Amino acid sequence: MQKQFYLSLLLMICGTQAVAQNTFKLKDYLPSDIGFEWQYKNNVKDGLSPIVVKNAEIVIFSNGSTLKRTENNGDYRLQNITKKGLEIYQLYFIGNRFIEYEKAVLLMPNKLKIGEVYKSKTRYKTLVNNDLKEQGTQTYEVKVERIKEIKTTLKTFKKCLVIRTIALRIDESGSQKGYELEEWYAKKVGAVKVIGTLCWKNNKGETTKTFKVDAELEKFKTP
Repeated sequence: MQKQFYLSLLLMICGTQAVAQNTFKLKDYLPSDIGFEWQYKNNVKDGLSPIVVKNAEIVIFSNGSTLKRTENNGDYRLQNITKKGLEIYQLYFIGNRFIEYEKAVLLMPNKLKIGEVYKSKTRYKTLVNNDLKEQGTQTYEVKVERIKEIKTTLKTFKKCLVIRTIALRIDESGSQKGYELEEWYAKKVGAVKVIGTLCWKNNKGETTKTFKVDAELEKFKTP
């Protein structure tokens, strides 16, 4: 009886440790304080290099405070880590082009688990110079795949979370724009490596454009 009790206790402890080891806090892998800056070497031929991403400032959007995450090509994203997780509100691209969502996109929850898939879906609209150019449905599928070491120009990062994201926008004509990315996230640093493909298709399902993504961290600045 006593032996059975200790065996049950051991299984309970081991089970708890297994759960803990496979659950990760989003905020540990996605710094959100103002002043964090990431500089990436672009390994794609003829691509902009370096790529500089920065937690630039807090701005007001839809009557709330949001983080403006900028890139050195002029694009930016409005996002927050809330009680739910990483929420995306708006995308901006050079040429005064905005993508706005009917409701905030919950990209990832606050607690991430290896092997779990997180899905979100919402309506979107594209505005250029405040004129409606496109609308349709946006979906995201995010999977925390594994833990792995990765070597970058800056250094070798151990025990990174490898996260795969599939994003797809389908407009009302049936045309598609999307991407599939695999990213390595290091604790207290953020994304240190990203590879993948962007793909555009017409309403007949024919591929019209593809872009390769391959970048790695070469500089990292904290506030």
